[in-house]
Amino acid sequence: MRNGTKKLTKYFSEVHRAYISEQIATGVLMETTIKSYKSGIRYFLSYLEERGHTTFETVDKPCVSAFVPWISERLPGGLHTALPGVRSFFRFLNESETFRQDWDMSLRIVLARKRKVQPGFTQGEIDRMLSVSKNSRVCGKRDFAILILAANTGLRSVDIIHLRLGDVDWRKNEIRIIQHKTDNELTLPLLPDVGNAIADYILHERPASECRNIFLSTKFPHQKLSNQGVCNIVVRAANVSSVDTGGTKQHGIRSFRRSVGLRMLEAEIPLDLIREVLGHRSPNAIKPYLSIDHTHLQWCALTLNDIETSRRELQ
Repeated sequence: MRNGTKKLTKYFSEVHRAYISEQIATGVLMETTIKSYKSGIRYFLSYLEERGHTTFETVDKPCVSAFVPWISERLPGGLHTALPGVRSFFRFLNESETFRQDWDMSLRIVLARKRKVQPGFTQGEIDRMLSVSKNSRVCGKRDFAILILAANTGLRSVDIIHLRLGDVDWRKNEIRIIQHKTDNELTLPLLPDVGNAIADYILHERPASECRNIFLSTKFPHQKLSNQGVCNIVVRAANVSSVDTGGTKQHGIRSFRRSVGLRMLEAEIPLDLIREVLGHRSPNAIKPYLSIDHTHLQWCALTLNDIETSRRELQ
């Protein structure tokens, strides 16, 4: 068995192989896409054989449509990869004149993607991480400065590691950067606690270096940090302060971004301003923050009082 399917009959196996060869030859699809499509099509052909079909001539539209519940039972979550491949296969059958059909519309269904609700750090967890890391020799002044900066601004990891000495205006108490992801200008207030932590690191711990990035690696030649390095700082601080980062919680700087976004929502700050502060282009990018705003989500809940129930447990 391959991919949870039985070995295909000679006819279906040859058509399947011809499709893969065609895609490789044209070079239109990426190798990973071809591999994904190959698996989905194999499931479809195995499904046809299970229904007693040995050629495409006996297959009708209802049979094609019934593939959706069939694959859903055998490959949970696999519709998003299986259906595009099968539709591509249908087009191949037509264009290669292997078998003329109009099955494509039979699989034209809208699939809702499953999204995990990934909360950020709670305010209590953030306070504990900052309190412990500030006085921990394991973390140091650099780690504390990065943590308090992320906790108060929601900056992306890439913007933190590219933060340069000239980006901090100490006279106006501002941080001004060009966001790496959006290429947009962003000006943020330099809060006293954040500014003090950054200054403390620059004056008392930052190694001498020609690199103009504020946060540097501790090892020679003291270059700017990597994204993984920043993530390690957050994980290390969480471990030292006994903050759980397991389950659905995101690791690294994103947990701080979620927390900042949630606090702004709870403070009823306009969505456009939140989007600007967090550096999002699309309004849809705010949805992950909305999904963890339990306070306002409760306002959207509908009562069940007018719904008739037949089970005693629901009454």
